[in-house]
Amino acid sequence: MEDQSVVDVGDVRLAYRAWGDAFGSPVVLLHGLGGSAAHWEAAGTLLGQEWRV
Repeated sequence: MEDQSVVDVGDVRLAYRAWGDAFGSPVVLLHGLGGSAAHWEAAGTLLGQEWRV
């Protein structure tokens, strides 16, 4: 299952997507400048079967 949300950290608003069991071991994927979370769609779906991504 994929979750989409935002979190405010100080004056910065960050958007994120999360896949997998909320209690699973975490894996963090970051995209570079000009990228988007869409670049991680396939990896997030696959890795989310075993970890919280």
